[in-house]
Parts: sequence; structure tokens; C-alpha cells
Amino acid sequence: MLFTVGSDASLVGDASKSHALEFLQDGNGKHSDLKEISGATLARLMNGEFNDKVNSYQVIDCRYPYEYENGHIQGAINVYTQKQAHEQFIQSKSPKKIDDPVSTKNDILIFHCEFSSQRGPDM
Repeated sequence: MLFTVGSDASLVGDASKSHALEFLQDGNGKHSDLKEISGATLARLMNGEFNDKVNSYQVIDCRYPYEYENGHIQGAINVYTQKQAHEQFIQSKSPKKIDDPVSTKNDILIFHCEFSSQRGPDM
């Protein structure tokens, strides 16, 4: 089955299921291909309001360490280079076994930076 990127904005990138979170419709003009959520949606996620759709989530704070150390979202991890992101989320990921059950819930990565215009989208 062939899908055109952007053909249905309600579906995740591989078009296998719908987004679990509500995202901002207007988006960021510079990175309109990326989905953005509001602070209120993040708070709802952290309070468990999406547990029926979300298996797990991780907030990745893309700011420099000195920015992260001066305050960050509770539970966020500091990953500020593409190399770190690759090591953390690609290299360390074990391949899924064929007999593993397929979850209908989403595993979500949320990239956060102060202005979300450079480091977050570049990750």
C-alpha cells in the first residue's frame, strides 16, 4: 500500500494509526511537517489523561546542559546532539521479535527546546 506523506494529517508517519495526542493545527511555519503539542496537552499526558492511547512517553530536552540544569520539565532527559539521540533511541533499541504482541498504544517521544525552532526539530 502506498501512502503520500501528508495525505492524512490525522495519521502517524507510517500511516498505521492515528495520533494519540491532540496537536496544534497551525503548527510552526518553519517546520510545518512536524507535529506540535501545547503545554496543556503535555500536562494532560503527564497526568495520565491519555493512558488509553499511550503506552509510554519520554520528554527529550534538547537544550544545552547548562540550560537543562537551570530547570526542566519533570522527568525530561537531556539529549542535545544528534549523536546522543542516535545512541539513546536507535543504537540501544533491541529489534522487535516476530512473536511480540503488537500494541495498539503509542510510544511517544516529545522533543522540547526553548523556542522549538532549531535544536528540537533538528533532532
